[in-house]
Amino acid sequence: MSENCESEQAVRVPDREPVALSIKATAEGSFEVQLILEAAGVWDHVVDLFNSDAASALANLMGIVGGGWGLFAVAKVIGRRLIKRHEEVEPGQIKLTLDDGDTVEIPAEVFDLYRNVQVRKKARQVVAPLDRAGVDRLDFRTEEQITVSIEEADVSAFELQDVEIPLLERESEMVLAIASITFIEGNKWRFSDGEQTFYATIEDEAFLRRVESGLESFRNGDFLECRIRTVQSQRGDALQTERYITEVIRHIPREIQLPLDDGSDDASQRPG
Repeated sequence: MSENCESEQAVRVPDREPVALSIKATAEGSFEVQLILEAAGVWDHVVDLFNSDAASALANLMGIVGGGWGLFAVAKVIGRRLIKRHEEVEPGQIKLTLDDGDTVEIPAEVFDLYRNVQVRKKARQVVAPLDRAGVDRLDFRTEEQITVSIEEADVSAFELQDVEIPLLERESEMVLAIASITFIEGNKWRFSDGEQTFYATIEDEAFLRRVESGLESFRNGDFLECRIRTVQSQRGDALQTERYITEVIRHIPREIQLPLDDGSDDASQRPG
């Protein structure tokens, strides 16, 4: 957990000395983790980190990591589900739409931590004791109450490889060339934008009905003027890009260029 707090600080203020934690046994089968500010002058840095007074700074630090809507609580709530979309609903607050349609609203700074690969790896190390026999629960608590409990069944929520973290979503209009008229399952078509080829999912139901009914016919190289949504996300350490055509504005048949005689080579104008 010490590395988790250090990683959290590295995300927000990379040039500051990190805070540290110590662990001590409080009873048989139980141990306690305490925040210890070891580096010289680090407390002033923590206060600066959260732009607040000393009491608020400590509360904010622990809240973001282990609070009721902190990093560990959010990871537990999301579990193995994937984040399909995120949007700011108000300053400092992000709404996540999950792959089963559920939505969750969390602080923006917690979301920044959740989608940081190094922070997530450290969080997995924090819950690692739950993999061992005899350790059945990890509690985050203040002096007054437990803020979040992580149990053995929750450990899979901290695995990184299946987590999709949204990075960017934008819409644009483009003219695309149909690179192949062999369409794959899921309404994915292969296109070219003149520089690269890629698959895009067709979401325009009216256009798909015209194709199915034979009102639209194509050949390689035909153009489609489209409204396209591009979604970039991170899965593990890899960057993924998905494209969705939300509307086909018009179908532009490819024109074959034929050689034309403009009369400039007329026999009457030839010498001799």
